[in-house]
Amino acid sequence: MAGFGTKYSNPGTPLTNIGRGVAFTSAGDAIAIAYSNSPYIAAYPWSAGFGTKYSNPGTSPSGTGYGVAFTSADDAIAVASNSSPRIQAYPWSAGFGTKYSNPGTLPTGPGHSVAFTAAGDAIAVAHSTSPYVSAYPWSAGFGTKYSDPGTLPAGDGWGVAFTSAGDAIAVAHVSSPYVSA
Repeated sequence: MAGFGTKYSNPGTPLTNIGRGVAFTSAGDAIAIAYSNSPYIAAYPWSAGFGTKYSNPGTSPSGTGYGVAFTSADDAIAVASNSSPRIQAYPWSAGFGTKYSNPGTLPTGPGHSVAFTAAGDAIAVAHSTSPYVSAYPWSAGFGTKYSDPGTLPAGDGWGVAFTSAGDAIAVAHVSSPYVSA
């Protein structure tokens, strides 16, 4: 990247409220935005600009979308939201598939950020309310929630990321030291 170029044209079908999270597919052929109004997530084809908006998911996320992520294989998309179940995921194939079942053990508070491992074998959500981060095995759906961290983040989780090897996870949070890994 050589720096910022000229802004791309706005989407033909714009969002209806505050965008809170954004992600591209690994292939760079789609972009998804989590936002504040129903249906709480929107996705567009991407080719040097926004294409025609994909259809909304058949079952919308449960509330304001805060974070969104695709698997590196671009075969699933997840959104963290402020209402139960706080994390929702869908198969992805140039559009939303039928929503996966909710995790058996839900995050304890509003979801703010979501991430998949590069291998696509785990998913994590940073959220309000202790333990502030929840992680699950991933295989075309949520597995049984992993145990909570032995030492919890120091407050509400707002960002989550895995290393490319999937051997470490970091959580950005509201209290000092503001990040835990």
